[in-house]
Amino acid sequence: VTVRRRAKSTRTAQLGYGAFNNQTGQEIPLLNTPVANYSDLTGNDIGYRGGNAFTGQSKRLVASVGVVNGTNLYIYHANSSYKAATMVHWVAANQSDLHGPGNFIVFGDFNCEPGDVDRNLPPNTRSYHGGPTHNVHKTLDRTYDWAIGNVPLDVRAIDVTSWYSQGCCGCLGLFGVKRYNKWDLPDHLPIVISWR
Repeated sequence: VTVRRRAKSTRTAQLGYGAFNNQTGQEIPLLNTPVANYSDLTGNDIGYRGGNAFTGQSKRLVASVGVVNGTNLYIYHANSSYKAATMVHWVAANQSDLHGPGNFIVFGDFNCEPGDVDRNLPPNTRSYHGGPTHNVHKTLDRTYDWAIGNVPLDVRAIDVTSWYSQGCCGCLGLFGVKRYNKWDLPDHLPIVISWR
């Protein structure tokens, strides 16, 4: 799922998402997931310029990975702004409303801490995280990559920083980013999510 460029600069574009089946190596086609208006979900006006439509507030869409073991999976990358917690709450409320008692998990870079969202999560929905994941280049001091679901989850952050210092070349293609023609660490650690 790709998102069109939203800035005037030709070099600026929003991130897209991708997924693959780790058993077959095949790409999993992702679909855009509509998100209801904020006022329809909560009964309140969002109070931010841009209105109550999700696409008026979020730089990125919610992507559906599909159903895995009876659980609906979604990816979301929240705005890196003061709105992040509101956007994550909005997505959680939408998925809870959409699935009712059905199982769902939303995961991604939420650009806010789980505690910023926990008090506003829908009933029977909670956050799961595996510790700090952001600011890899300095000190891992923020938990921005985590999951929300209405099923019990185990989320682990994978600390790949020691792999790089030990020269793990195979890791570069999996977790690295290429900057100025050389491989470097990304600013986030990857996470692994498990459920039954």
